[in-house]
Amino acid sequence: MQHGQINLKEDWAAQTLHFMGDVDGARQAAAAALFRLKGMRSELGEDYRLDISEARIRALQGAASEEVRALVQKSISSIPPDEIATFEIRFAHARIFGIAVMAPEAIDVLEPLFQPPSTVSVYWIDLDPAFDAIRNDPGFMAMMDRNR
Repeated sequence: MQHGQINLKEDWAAQTLHFMGDVDGARQAAAAALFRLKGMRSELGEDYRLDISEARIRALQGAASEEVRALVQKSISSIPPDEIATFEIRFAHARIFGIAVMAPEAIDVLEPLFQPPSTVSVYWIDLDPAFDAIRNDPGFMAMMDRNR
């Protein structure tokens, strides 16, 4: 099985429009991404990469925390035994929780990723718009300070 993530152009468009504040455009792109994912599911079957994409898209659409958490949990249950892929997937989960304004979940996933060797740094997180909605959360700010 190929590792990594499934990145759809509609998903990227939805993220970009969301981060730019274009709610209607993001909603339309997210709906197109979900439609495309549905077709991919019929082709690929159950795949953790599709679950991650769906979780991210549903977070962009403003889905309830419980739904986002369930989709992330579903992807976790089928992650392949590959340390690099697992690291990348965990970071994707942290971004999803940031977009969904689920600061405690984002912190729980993100904090262990700062441990060396790591490509994650507070400076990278400072630039990532997926965490904009939780930047002022006291727990998130404390985590960032601990890892500077």
